[in-house]
Amino acid sequence: MKGRNPGKGSGPGPGGQGGRGAGPRGQSQGPRQQGQAGRGQGAFRHGKPQGGAPSIKPSKPALGQLLARYGVHLQPQTLDQLWAYHQLLREHNHDQDLTRLIGFDTIAQRHYADCMILHGLMKGRWPSPLVDVGTGAGFPGMMIKLMSPSTRIVLAEPRPRRVQFLEMVIRELGLKDITVFGHKVTSRSLTQPFAATITRAFETVEKTLPRFGSALGVGGQAIFMKGPKAAEEVAQFQSDEYRIIRNHAYRIPNTIQDRVLLILERTRVPEKAAASAYDADQERDVAPSDPDDA
Repeated sequence: MKGRNPGKGSGPGPGGQGGRGAGPRGQSQGPRQQGQAGRGQGAFRHGKPQGGAPSIKPSKPALGQLLARYGVHLQPQTLDQLWAYHQLLREHNHDQDLTRLIGFDTIAQRHYADCMILHGLMKGRWPSPLVDVGTGAGFPGMMIKLMSPSTRIVLAEPRPRRVQFLEMVIRELGLKDITVFGHKVTSRSLTQPFAATITRAFETVEKTLPRFGSALGVGGQAIFMKGPKAAEEVAQFQSDEYRIIRNHAYRIPNTIQDRVLLILERTRVPEKAAASAYDADQERDVAPSDPDDA
């Protein structure tokens, strides 16, 4: 099968928008970095205020306040773009086919904060180009793009309805150096080289890595967003092609949501890696995860 090329970005290399640890092109965020993570107490459960408090009325200021509560501090321009994205998501989420999450505070916590908090954990420096495998409605790839405009990103999503939505968001927000790869990701289909892959999908690390057989060279990174059960995968992980370079457990501030940022580095590419790594399992969709199922 001839490999498909998801498109090449032409922007500058990786960089963050601001805060401590941002790249040289970043803008200062002062004492708090855009996307900074931390640990907090569980004042909200499952995206809803405790104690019978009323749900939060959707608005751009409320979105900024919610994200700040969850450890994500945005520049005004980034908040503008995220609010525009949110409006498109709510308008086009027919039958919940883009996301099953519908509550304003729930979406802010379990989609936006869950993805954007990574920017702080990565110190504003993202490998570029980066492909988001099983992005769904753009999580985390679209959120990373809003936080780090200079990072070249490809959103891999095979379902036509979501592909159309992602392409519309890119047009409406005027985003550059971000494209959509509207196919299943297998070692035969994704042949363009990338500096890194990222995924928030359910599939295990062991089953996901072969999909990157043709896309990651030596030194390439496979970034996984995992829940607390990641410890079991890490304990059982064995590979002669990858090594774990980061295994960072954290909690989204002011929630009970425990997360793990797991990063693997490729150390070896065997001859004819794409052919040897391919198997029929790769033809299954990589289902993006709504974090409430994690």
